[in-house]
This record gives sequence, structure tokens and C-alpha cells, in this order.
Amino acid sequence: MKEPKRSGSSKPNAPPSLLAANPKRSGSAIPEPTPPLALLKAARDVATHAYAPYSKFRVGAAVETSDGRIFVGANMENASYGLAMCAEVGALQAASSAGALGQIRRIAIVGGPMKAPSTYHPRATAPCGRCRQLISEAARYGGHEIEVWFSDLDRTVVERRTICELLPDAFDARNLK
Repeated sequence: MKEPKRSGSSKPNAPPSLLAANPKRSGSAIPEPTPPLALLKAARDVATHAYAPYSKFRVGAAVETSDGRIFVGANMENASYGLAMCAEVGALQAASSAGALGQIRRIAIVGGPMKAPSTYHPRATAPCGRCRQLISEAARYGGHEIEVWFSDLDRTVVERRTICELLPDAFDARNLK
């Protein structure tokens, strides 16, 4: 694995994209979190099993629970496109099936083209809106925030947000009652 891109700031362990995306923390006494390399690796490893014959874009996701268990998922496409399954859905469903949905503390997502063109510039693959809603509901169900780490397939660009930062006004059907 390549070392994530770093900035020239006083925070040598924080990817530049993380610093740029989180200006409120710039200059604060709160250190930037260290990327969860093992979780990102688990997401990268499962991305090799993605079934993406149409988009040619692999995505892997790995969730980690408070007791250290890791559940993974890879994207799975089909000819009708709209019925494709995101990697995050697979990882969240695996955790839920094991009775651990409320214990999820963080999720890592990696993604990128199977064969990158020479003009390709790595970008972190953030979760789509549907997956943000599912992660938000897992956080609400567990009663705590979930860290969301996302990167390109080679993990050269790594970003971190909380689910509340990614989806600040999540839909909550409980508000309809």
C-alpha cells in the first residue's frame, strides 16, 4: 500500500484532503485521527471481488464494530443498473445479520476504476446518498456517531468525515409520527 498523500502542514499524519475538508480543525489542539489502515486494507481486499462489468468501477467497504469485528462488502452490478448493490450496503447488511448493526463505530470505503487511464487522478470514493442514509440510520440505531473513511483503490487519497458531516439533515421517518 502506498502511504496516503500528506500535506506540508504541522500535522504530518493527516492527508491533505482531510485537512482541506475540515478547516475548523486546522490549527486546533485536537490532533487529526490516524487513518485506520487495517480497515482500509480490508475494504481494498474485498474490492477485488466486486462484480462491476458495466461501470468497471470497483468499490469495497468494511465496517468495524466496538468489539473489533470487521464486516465487508463489495459492489455488485446487474444489467438493469438501478438494482445494483453498493459495497456499503453489503458491509452494513453483514453486520446487521450478525446482530452488530448498533455496534458499528466506523466504516471504510475504497473505490476506483479497474483499469485506470493514464490521465486518471486518484480521488477518494465517498458513499452515495443512499449509503449515507443507511450509515446514518446505523448511527442513530447505535446511539453514537460513525466515522466514515474513504479513499481511492490504492489508498493514496484518504478522507475522513463523520456521518453527521456527510449527511447533516438525514431523513428520519420517526419525525413523521
